[in-house]
Amino acid sequence: QAMPKSEIQPEFLALLENHTVSQGRDVSFTCVVNHLQSYK
Repeated sequence: QAMPKSEIQPEFLALLENHTVSQGRDVSFTCVVNHLQSYK
């Protein structure tokens, strides 16, 4: 049974992997989210 549109929560579409980075360095990664709507 489908949930009403107002109750659909954001969900990650791909697994997020762990990243090891030296302290003080910048890191960036991409995540794909479905049903993001007004969430940030």
